[in-house]
Amino acid sequence: MKQLGLIFLAVCLLTLEGALGHLLRLEILRPDPILPLVIFLALRPGVAGAVTTFSLGLIADSFAGTPLGMSAIIYLIIWGLVRLASAYLLPDRKLVQYGLLFAMSLVFYLALMGMLAGVLVGGSDVQGPAATLAIWALPLTLTNLLLAAPIWALTRRILGTPRQAGLFAAR
Repeated sequence: MKQLGLIFLAVCLLTLEGALGHLLRLEILRPDPILPLVIFLALRPGVAGAVTTFSLGLIADSFAGTPLGMSAIIYLIIWGLVRLASAYLLPDRKLVQYGLLFAMSLVFYLALMGMLAGVLVGGSDVQGPAATLAIWALPLTLTNLLLAAPIWALTRRILGTPRQAGLFAAR
């Protein structure tokens, strides 16, 4: 049930992003409100986040009008990379969380740029959206960092705090 609340939050964030993007006349230069959710899910224990991450990617694809599964695949790769990195880092530290979000935002925009260039090869303007995204990748990454704090606060409110499952954890 909590996962449905997270999906509802994602739909609300994407609706707000779409409305603001239309109002400001931004087409491809939009921050990604789903990426902080993916990072948050990857830092939580359990593998249920993978299914939710894939669902969030499909929802993001349907809102953006991109080919179905494009963002979902990128989100799953990012989820796996963050899960792998969190095994070697201290995932409960805020600096580590924001550092992972910064790095994975750059990975996301570079992967999106590569996929857009691959999809648009048959078209006449191959370099337009990919070059624009390459120029704006760093400012969009910084915008994702600014969006992360309120999104993570809402997500903590929906999902609650995870129970520690360790040898000396409270039972």
